Amino acid sequence: MDTEEILLNGFLTEEELQNISLKRGYLMEDKDYLFLSDKSYPLKKLISIDLSLKIVSFKSILTADSKINYFEGVKEFKIAYADDNDDEVNLTKKAPFNGSFITPLRESLKNVQVHLIHGYFYVADTNIIDYYISYFLKYGVKPSSQTSRYDTDSEFY
Repeated sequence: MDTEEILLNGFLTEEELQNISLKRGYLMEDKDYLFLSDKSYPLKKLISIDLSLKIVSFKSILTADSKINYFEGVKEFKIAYADDNDDEVNLTKKAPFNGSFITPLRESLKNVQVHLIHGYFYVADTNIIDYYISYFLKYGVKPSSQTSRYDTDSEFY
């Protein structure tokens, strides 16, 4: 299937990408499948996908010389597709996502944000969507202070 025909919303535009610095953050990838219910109308063609990512928890663990940062979040998909009769079907799906990255011990993170960069979506079967997305996890740094071995903070998201 030609992915150019699918309208994708929620991703940064080329102009917005020009204003994003890649110095503080990590480019991450996610490849997965969305399974539609057997009760859903059979999927023939994708029309549009609106995608949003939200971080719901963040935790830093201190090691001898660095921090391991773990995050969990939710991907929300709003999908429009054509069924076998070429009727438009709309549905919403949610799926978890998570990841980890390492930062220097002296960096205390704040204002963690997720920016969707790019994505591919394919019809794999009548009830399966195969997808790949890349996103940039951006963060700021606040002045160092003493932190516990496990650092969680609502300031992250």
